[in-house]
Amino acid sequence: MIKRNLIVAGIVISMALSAIIFRKNIKLFIVLSGSMEPTIKTGSLIFVRAEPNYQKNDIITFNNNQKISTTHRIIEIKNIDNKNIFTTKGDANNVADFKEINQDKIIGKKLFSIPYLGYLINFTQKITPTKSYFIDQKQISDNSFSSFESIISNSNIINSDSVSKEKLIQINYQTENDQNLDYVQLCYSFNLNPVFECPNLNSFKSNSGYFNFQSDKDGIYQFYTIAYDKNKNHENKTDLDLGTYQVLIDTENPFTFLSLGEYNPPAINSPIVIGWQTSEPTGDAVDKFSQTVSVPNTPTTLSFWYQFVSNDISDFDWFELNISDTNVLKIGNNTGLIEYDSGWQQFTYNLDQWLGQDTEISFEIHNHQDLKTYILIDEIKITNSDNLIDLDAPIILNTYDSTSGICQTFYQINDLGIKEYTNPFTLNSEGISIGQTISLSYFSQDNATNIGTSNSINLIASIIGQPASMSATIQNLGNNKILVLINNISKYFGDSQNDKIDYEITYLNKDIEKGIFSSINKTEIVNNNFSRELYLGTCSSGGACSPDNISVGSTILMSITGQISNEIITPIIKNIIYN
Repeated sequence: MIKRNLIVAGIVISMALSAIIFRKNIKLFIVLSGSMEPTIKTGSLIFVRAEPNYQKNDIITFNNNQKISTTHRIIEIKNIDNKNIFTTKGDANNVADFKEINQDKIIGKKLFSIPYLGYLINFTQKITPTKSYFIDQKQISDNSFSSFESIISNSNIINSDSVSKEKLIQINYQTENDQNLDYVQLCYSFNLNPVFECPNLNSFKSNSGYFNFQSDKDGIYQFYTIAYDKNKNHENKTDLDLGTYQVLIDTENPFTFLSLGEYNPPAINSPIVIGWQTSEPTGDAVDKFSQTVSVPNTPTTLSFWYQFVSNDISDFDWFELNISDTNVLKIGNNTGLIEYDSGWQQFTYNLDQWLGQDTEISFEIHNHQDLKTYILIDEIKITNSDNLIDLDAPIILNTYDSTSGICQTFYQINDLGIKEYTNPFTLNSEGISIGQTISLSYFSQDNATNIGTSNSINLIASIIGQPASMSATIQNLGNNKILVLINNISKYFGDSQNDKIDYEITYLNKDIEKGIFSSINKTEIVNNNFSRELYLGTCSSGGACSPDNISVGSTILMSITGQISNEIITPIIKNIIYN
């Protein structure tokens, strides 16, 4: 008799509640855990209504995954990208919920609750809750309720790979206690974000298998799985379970570039500043410096010095160098340092693929996080001659990879075999002789096995700083004029008062007896090179006398003598036929 009366009472109450929720847009839930005690007792019936805004200390009901809902209190609200992110906690729990939620996950705010009424409605539906600690509550809907079990399936990810160079990766899983398994769902977060996404499409109705996960961009992806039984109960993952499996997606190739010598700050000119050195941009921004150049038809090299500074530690800001439509360099701050400073580095790149073309060279800073990021650029040079390098000068291979990091760097001199680069080396240590021209190629591989583009450069071995390394040429300019070029002059020239470099121009022609004799001043030497334009005859450029008439076919002879650092210069003799 008592049981029948309870059933009748439950039916009457259900009908009355249906009328209320229909008119007031209210949803009802039965609380089946004690996480909100003593505020809301286990077995209570709670009344919930959606609100446009929610405040701290509001008690809300929200979806964790699919139809599973929880009623907890808001303890913190953060605004990220103009969206409110809520942290919740049960009054009876010691710690906050492990997952933060967006507002679109919130069903509504608790209006009031009726203790124990949920038990009565459960009874009328012939349901007895047993050990329902895997779920907080269930919603009353169309007089249909889910049943609950004490043994829940559990799932685990069994992958071993932690780095991938593919955007599409395979996540393998397996389950236990799966007699009543309905499906397994995959959840993920990006770049250590505490909020995990659990797309409905990522679910499988089998006790083992794999998910094909398509990543959007490079970075760290953390994963976990949740097993659901046929009664919609699910396993209870703890903080220790979340993100125990992660994969680093890296699809970009690493960059390798060459540094020769040391940076010497200019005395007058200041470096070019690109980016935000003293202020911060608002939102996404790009600062750019570009120039169109005509690349000659002979082997050509681009080189410059740079210093990259960034306060961004998530690699959202970066510097890139583009030649035409080709990205040849990209660097960011992946060190974890809030105030990263690369120091002065040299970049050298072969332009042979653009020979004979008008080519745009573009230096760009991309800023995406409202942080200070900039680069200083100096000594931009485009040369169409081989690079002269001291036998004992260190050759440094700089590398950069935005995501997984550099695994190995390799180099090759001529056809002598590929070697792994570990420390700076010299041509002398590689067995190269003075005056020998070599081809140096280099590339890197990152930890995701991406292999960067192989670059190469031609170098001439020399001993810069000693007289024996000097060379000279004469160029015929016409109209009784020539150009004298003396290259690779010792950097120590002028340190001793006895230092001198003399040159003499004579003519192997019986009609002219006199020539030109002069000396070089240290102030006339630029980057270890000297050039001077001369009139043929007995007068130099700017002289007061008229030049002699040199007949076509005359042989012009130049000799260079002197001493540097008390060492006699081996005489250099050059000649051309005037025409």
